[in-house]
Order: sequence, then C-alpha cells, then structure tokens
Amino acid sequence: MVADLTGGFNGLDQGEIERIKDYLEVKTYEAGAEIVHIGAVAEDMYFVLEGEGRINRNGLELGSVHKGDHFGELGLISGRPRAATIVAISPLTVARLERTNFNRLVEHEPHMAARLMLSLINTLGRQLVERTESLDMLLRQRSLPRQATVRIHREDGTTQQLKTGSPIHDAMPAHVDGRPVVAALIDRRVSSLDTQVFSDADVSPITTAHWEGERVMRHSLALILAEAASELMPPVLLQMGQGLGAAQWVEFTDTSGRTLQDIADHLTRRMRELIQNHADFRQEWWNVDEARHFFARAGRFETVELINAARSMTIPLVTVGRYYAIYNGPLLPHAGLIDGFRLQVAEGGLILLSGYGAEVPDGFAAFARLSAESGRWLSSFDLTSVGQLNRACIDGRVREVIRVAEGYHEKRLAIMADEIVKRGGVKVVCVAGPSSSGKTTFIRRLSTQLRINGTIPEGISLDDYYLGRDKVPLNRRGEKDFETIGSLDLALIAQHLRQLIAGEEIATARYDFHTGACDPQGGRRIQLGESKILLLEGIHGLNPALLEGIVPPENVFRIFLQPLLTLPFDPVSHLNPSDLRLLRRVVRDRHSRGFSAAENIRRWSDVREGEHENIFPFVSAADAVFDTSLVYEISVLKVFADRYLLEVPPGHASFATAFRLRQILDQFVAISPDDVPSTSILREFIGASSFDH
Repeated sequence: MVADLTGGFNGLDQGEIERIKDYLEVKTYEAGAEIVHIGAVAEDMYFVLEGEGRINRNGLELGSVHKGDHFGELGLISGRPRAATIVAISPLTVARLERTNFNRLVEHEPHMAARLMLSLINTLGRQLVERTESLDMLLRQRSLPRQATVRIHREDGTTQQLKTGSPIHDAMPAHVDGRPVVAALIDRRVSSLDTQVFSDADVSPITTAHWEGERVMRHSLALILAEAASELMPPVLLQMGQGLGAAQWVEFTDTSGRTLQDIADHLTRRMRELIQNHADFRQEWWNVDEARHFFARAGRFETVELINAARSMTIPLVTVGRYYAIYNGPLLPHAGLIDGFRLQVAEGGLILLSGYGAEVPDGFAAFARLSAESGRWLSSFDLTSVGQLNRACIDGRVREVIRVAEGYHEKRLAIMADEIVKRGGVKVVCVAGPSSSGKTTFIRRLSTQLRINGTIPEGISLDDYYLGRDKVPLNRRGEKDFETIGSLDLALIAQHLRQLIAGEEIATARYDFHTGACDPQGGRRIQLGESKILLLEGIHGLNPALLEGIVPPENVFRIFLQPLLTLPFDPVSHLNPSDLRLLRRVVRDRHSRGFSAAENIRRWSDVREGEHENIFPFVSAADAVFDTSLVYEISVLKVFADRYLLEVPPGHASFATAFRLRQILDQFVAISPDDVPSTSILREFIGASSFDH
C-alpha cells in the first residue's frame, strides 16, 4: 500500500494522485542503505514517503530529504548521471517512478502526465532561481570584468576565443613532443588544466619535460596513493618521505598485522582502478574553522597546526575522493593522465616510483636511512611537520630549535672525522654534492673536527678551477654549461694535485665570478706534509675522472652531501629538497655573485640536468653521506628570498617558479637570522659567516 503522496505532487488533485499510484513501485531502505550513487546512470526518480535521507557529494554533506521531497528528476527526464549520493539515515520509504512506467503514464493518462511534468518543472525552476540568486550574490562580490568571451594568446602568436569561464584545457593540446600536457601557464602562473579563465590571458602548455610539470605529476600521484591508503580497512597512516629522481620514500603505520607486500598489492590495485576510472582531482575552498575541525576529528594535527598559521579566513583543499589534503600546487584534472607508477617494498617502508620503467636510483637506500635517523631526533623534539615548526616559532622555542639542529650537525661531523682518521692512509677527502648543498662551509667545519683528531687539513675548492668564461663548453641549447666537468681546467687540477701529493708547495687557483676569469696562481699557497690531508670540494668531487691516475683509491675518502630532510606540510606534501637548494642559491647569489633570482631560476633546469648527468650517477661510490639541511632554515631564508623573488618581473620566464616558491614561503613563520651561529652552513647563503669564503 502506498502512503500519502500529497506532499510530493503539488498541483495534482487527490483523484489524480490516487491514479498515479498504479505507476509507482514502493521500496523501504534500512538506515545506512544507499538509494542512489553519484555518477550512476539510471532513468528513474523517487518520492520520499516516510523517513529521512542524507545528500552526499564526494564526502561533503549537501543537505537532506524528508517526507514530501523527491529526487532523481533529471535521471527520469534525460537519463543524466546522478549528481549526488542519497543514503538513508533512518528507515526510508520511497515511491520509485521508472522510465517504462512513466511512458505508460504518458500513453494512458496524458493529461495527468503533463500535470506531473509541470509540477516537476516548477520544483526544478524554484531550485534554479535559488542557485541563480546565490550565483548573483557571488558575482556581486567579484571584481572581475563582465564579458562573454576571453581571448587566449599562445607562444606561437596564435589566438583563440573562448567562452568566459571555460577551462583552460579547451585551449591546450593533448600532447607536446610526445609528452602529455599536465598543466598550463596562465600569465606565467602554473595552473591546473581545469582552471577557468575569466579574462584575456597569455597561455602555454606544460609537460613533464619541465620540472614544474614533473612536480604536478608526482603531487597528483601522491594524492592517489593517499586516497587508496585511506580506503584500506582498517586504514593505514602514510607519510610521503624524501625523493630522489623518480623514487619517493613512503612510510606506513599499520596495526592490522598486514605485510608490506599485502599493503603494496592492495594499494597498487586500487590506484590502478582510480587511474583507469579517470578519477577527478578537485579543489575546494573551506572555511578555516571548518577545515580545522575536520582535520582535528581525523587526528591529523600536523595539518591543524599549519592551518593555525594561515592568514586567510578560507583555505584551499584538494581531494580525489574522500581523502583531503591542503592545496600545495596544481594537480592533474583527472587520474587518467598519470603516466605509470610502481610500488616497491623496501626495508621499513615502500618506494613509490613514478613513470614507466623507473628504477630506484643508486644510493637511495643510504638517503632513506639517513632521513629516518634525522626524523627520529626531530620526532623526539616534536618537530615533524611545518605546522609544528611554526608552533615552535610562535611559542618562543626558536633559539632552542636552532641550537639542537646545529648541535646535530656538529655531532655527525665529529663522527665522520673520526671515521676518516681511523681508516688510516687517507690522503685526499673528496666532498661532492649538487649546487647549494653547503659544501664550502661543510669542509671548513670538517677541517675543525679533523684538527681535533690531530690531522691538519688543507682545502681546495673546485669552483676556483673553472675555465675562463669564454672557454666554457656549450650545452645542447648553445648556452655555456657550467655544470659539466668539462667546464673545469682539468689539466691544471691534475698538475696541482700531483705536486701536492709529491710534497711540493703550490699556489692554488682563484676564480672571479664577477669577471669570469681564472687566475691559475691567484689563491692561497699550500703544501701537504706527513700529518696533512687534502680536502677537495666541488660538484664533481666523486667523479673518478678527477683523481684517476693521480691518487690510489685506497687513499681517497669520498663524501656526498646535500640537504635531504625537509619537513612535510601534511602526509602527502613535502618541501622538495631541490626547492630548498634553489632558495639557498637565490639568496646566496643575490648577495655575493651578482645573479638575480630571475637569472638563477632560468638556469635551474640546466643545473638540475647537470646534476643528474654529472653528480648523482657517482653517489654509490661515496664512503659517507651527510645531510646538510637545517630544520629551521626555510623560516630564515624567507626573510631574504621573499623580496628577491618579488624582483622577478611578471612577464619573465622565471615568474612561474618564483610565484610558486613565494606560495611555499607563505606557509612558514619567519625567523630572524640574528640567532643563526656564524659557523652554520646556513651562513654560507645568508652571509655573515665566520669562515672566509
């Protein structure tokens, strides 16, 4: 028997309502049952007779339905996919009108069918007016110009006219040079492909060939992994760790007793499903209080602390389903653009490899172990996220944080010096690492520790052995390549090393970065005696070609260093160590080498390409690895870098990266540089170091 339908059929008299009952199917759902699911295609609608249901869209509650309400009208009328999920929150009785029965109603009761359609149209019309009024209110608060179309200007000089509000992917090619387009530059800002355009703009596509496109791809893959992990029952807690090349470390906390292989297999299956189903990445703007409460209920307090330092009353969140994270840069429009991945089980965690055929880089295990060691003391100090660092700054613990971070560096330096001396027979210590790793200061501090052990070090910087600027070889783009070993005067280096090993005194070379000239005897005079060793630092220090035929391998101790440990913003987002090095470089070179931020960013792709060709292939040959990162340093670099990045003009090719780096800096509470020790590695970049560079 059908219950009272009067509330659901405004405009029909009681006789018509009685007759329409013959075309309806009555169903009752238990509390918690799902009546319709978002995205499902069905040609029917429902009238609520008794009980209550909740309207849910991708985990967000949109409202409820009660007796007298109806839903699913567009499915009946046009067969459109469901726009939301309806779940019963109490026993719920509904009357279902299916397309076949509706067609019978049209045939046998055309007048009543017309009245029913008019009733539904009135309801939909009322809802449309409400939404239009809401949109009008939003538009009144906007300062954007009112125009029906916008003009898109491309790098090749062509233009295209789009309807205002169109997503930028309507103006983008699917591929460039065989690579998928993953994002767009809109007026030199990296933007997601589903970004709507409301004004005329200069645009260009971004693929994974550019480091900004590569970052979009990896950030999207990390969110897919987090979504899959959140769906495990019971769920596992993950934390994206440090990355090197195509590999990123992933730590898991799981109390279910599942093996890492079981977890990896499940996550792989679910991630592939999301990719095959082209799951949408969405950005949503939440009220700060709403977001704070949401993450607090989920036990994600590192995110709560980050939100507490926010300047705005709203905060952008991103999701690909149910798992939410703070927006930390553009994402793919959908998971179908992810170009392959693999989860590999490792000791204590998983390694996420992005791209087809990607392999774990040499030396990655050593990086992971060192990061884990650093992470342990940070955890004991309650400094495991950017939000917790901000809290320490706000609570007045800055000086303590600095002392502990610097003390940890000093302890590791002492251990390394002990290892060098205990080995015996070491004549040359090679210190190598990518740009802005802090090699110069590291070697000075290591020298101090070696002296404590009774060994007298003499240092040479390979930076002083660059060829004259007019002799530097060119890269594939026809620009001077300062990253290749061929940019060094290898003959002069070999001559000086042979003389030193033979016990002769030499005058070292000196390079002037402002003039680009090398004086082969313009540096300090040094000589190696019986109790002395040579400390040789530079980005090519691990390259076997540097010492081959000059120093026997057993007399060489090789050290690789770079900043490795950077604090996470949340479980899926880390400050990339390459971004940290770029910020260091921007500040240092603006201070002491005459290079602007714009020029440094422009050259960064060449720097990174050179590192992958000339440094990282030799990491496995290192006898020791040293992490030069300081947990507090971004907060200090912010004081300088924010202004230097503002100097990059909006029309410059470097503006996209400068803008993104400023967005990163915005999430850190600034720290005055006054409390940074004069011997700190950070002083190499911000100035006022006690070492003579």
